[in-house]
Amino acid sequence: MTQLVRDLAESVGLLDQVKATSSTLASTLWLDGDEKQGNDTSRPARCLLLSDWPGGNVVGFAVYYYTYSTWLAKPGVFLEDLFVRPHERGKGYGKKLLAEVAKRVEDIGGGVAFIGTCEYKPFVALSVGIYIYLPE
Repeated sequence: MTQLVRDLAESVGLLDQVKATSSTLASTLWLDGDEKQGNDTSRPARCLLLSDWPGGNVVGFAVYYYTYSTWLAKPGVFLEDLFVRPHERGKGYGKKLLAEVAKRVEDIGGGVAFIGTCEYKPFVALSVGIYIYLPE
């Protein structure tokens, strides 16, 4: 996972700003689907890893966490990061990751998915939010 985070940062020219380590990621990130981790609130973010089965190589990831919409009075999901390795792009992996995140919203009876996007400039990230409201 650490290398994927570094690959993401490098792809946007911010590798020098990565502070995450294997240890800090392991203590704060819940690998989605690993029920042995329990519902540990010290790991607020969830991570979906996507591999190129049957090869087993990790090609991308999505990091999300649960949120809440007071306007809809429903839970939702905020997609923090979506990354597919550059040499794996164009194969539909990004769509698969988005579909899995959307499934998480449906699984909790949610009403909204927030997607955080950034336009990267040298040393500055300008956040732009995209909100997707799901039909009732």
